[in-house]
Amino acid sequence: MYITKTIDTTIDLLDPVEIYQHDVNSLVLKKLNERYVKKCYQSILITEIISIIRLSPIMMSDNRLDGSAYVDVQFEVGGVIFIEGEVLHNCKIIEIHSNAITAEHEYAGIKLRKNANDVLSKILTVGQHIPVVIEKFKYTPAQSSISMIGSPFIPMANDKQIIYYITSAMTEEDKEKMELLFNFIDKEEKLHPAITKQKQYAFFQDLLYPYKVNQKFEQNALVKKYNFQQVPIELKNMINMKNMYVVYSDKIPKQNKIFFTTEQKVNIELDIIEIDAFPLFASICNEYLLYLQALRGFVETYDTVSKLQALTTYWKICKNAKL
Repeated sequence: MYITKTIDTTIDLLDPVEIYQHDVNSLVLKKLNERYVKKCYQSILITEIISIIRLSPIMMSDNRLDGSAYVDVQFEVGGVIFIEGEVLHNCKIIEIHSNAITAEHEYAGIKLRKNANDVLSKILTVGQHIPVVIEKFKYTPAQSSISMIGSPFIPMANDKQIIYYITSAMTEEDKEKMELLFNFIDKEEKLHPAITKQKQYAFFQDLLYPYKVNQKFEQNALVKKYNFQQVPIELKNMINMKNMYVVYSDKIPKQNKIFFTTEQKVNIELDIIEIDAFPLFASICNEYLLYLQALRGFVETYDTVSKLQALTTYWKICKNAKL
């Protein structure tokens, strides 16, 4: 995910030519590019310096004897961050060993954990580009790529039905955080109308659903017994919700953009987790956002028939792995 961030730092001016430079902005911008671009810093891989926001006057160093000076600068950067569970596309396999696979991406060096699906592991070859699910990552300061652990993408479902009981509604601070999250969702949703008519869109919608057939969760015995109702994933439906039971199952196609709730008391013998509203709905929204990003990523990466057919065996294994 591309984000922007504001950073404050100090730039040393060691040379008289730098100290008496007329175009201080250009000099500082050059030094910022050299120091930060294509490097990890403060949990982001910086890809560009967008602008200098604020620049102090040149000040002489009072704790050095070399006649140097410095400026304090606040600037905006653009860069890449990743989220656990995100699908990373175009990962090139570099090495294959008996217990590990290494791959590289434009922004990351990746150690692939061999998937439990042995058939999938056997078809991977050096030089092949595959989608990878991010499991862990680390931004090492000044390193030119993000260190990552992941596994080859394959549809997976949590078939265990978990029911959540909301014990408290969101605070005002929680609501502000949710608004930011929905801003990301809105921006992502606006990118989809341009690609929905492509044949690959329906293909990858189906591929991302971890069951071989639609489970029709709305007809589930649990839903009927406790009168669970469909609720659209919208901020207005979440901000004041409390003392409700909530289900967000992998059996619900993510494109439906819904979860289920009921006020009716649910049997305590079932798996029920008591939780505040914010962490629950933030998790639901993150899952939905990751789904949208993965779907668009697949469609844009495999945008021709030849690219799609290059991984025909891979797609077949993914479909066979579904529950």
